[in-house]
Amino acid sequence: RLGITRCVQWINPVTGEVRPLRLHHLTMMDVTLTDPRYMGMSEKESIEFGKCLMDEIFKYGGELSLLFHNNIVNAKEQKNWQIYKDLLAYVSGLNNN
Repeated sequence: RLGITRCVQWINPVTGEVRPLRLHHLTMMDVTLTDPRYMGMSEKESIEFGKCLMDEIFKYGGELSLLFHNNIVNAKEQKNWQIYKDLLAYVSGLNNN
C-alpha cells in the first residue's frame, strides 16, 4: 500500500497531525504469490521471487514483513507451507552472515 520498506508515522487525514502510531508495510503474502487470480507463481518461482525481494530490501536497510495464513498447513496449501519454510531459512541465512 505504501510502496516502501520502512515504517512511517500515521498522519491524521482530517487534521493533518502527525500521530505516534507507526504503519508497517506488508512485503509478501502467500496467496498473492501462488493464487492464479494474482501472481499465480509456482512454488519454485515464488521462492526465487521472495529471495530476490529480500535481497533488495536488506540491501537498502528495509524491514521484511511476511503474511502466510495459518491454514497453510492444510494438505491443499502444502505448496505455500514449503515456500514459507524456504523463505524463512533463506532470511535466517542472510541474518547470520
